[in-house]
Amino acid sequence: MDATEQGVNRPLWQILFALSYAALAVQRVIVGHLTIDGSADPALVATWALVVAFAAATAVGVWIERSWAVATLVGTGVLLVVATLQQVWLGTLPVAASVSEMSIVALITGALALALRHGERHPANEPVERDAQPEAKPSQRDGRSFRRS
Repeated sequence: MDATEQGVNRPLWQILFALSYAALAVQRVIVGHLTIDGSADPALVATWALVVAFAAATAVGVWIERSWAVATLVGTGVLLVVATLQQVWLGTLPVAASVSEMSIVALITGALALALRHGERHPANEPVERDAQPEAKPSQRDGRSFRRS
């Protein structure tokens, strides 16, 4: 059976997660190209390049199901915050906008890191045996909801 007959056997969240981080990398390249001219601060250009590299690495890591994807996800979030702080320092981004952007980045990065970290151990990701009978609950075994000792 070749790859075209087999199809993609991945959960939808994993496909969408990888696509969204690949799109983030492409978006940062486009925005960086449009907004950063030749006179831009080299540290800001380096930070944006690292954001693109980490976002692309996160997309690849999630797609090929590697544990280091959580580290690159957190690294992407940290670099986005650093880039925002650099823009505030250079005066190209207002402080109020930077606070809201950093808050959103921190919340999303934390939530996604927890989801990736605990998603592998979630019971829904375990293979299901078709012939196995579910175990009876204690209340179904003896007719009482609580056991007395």
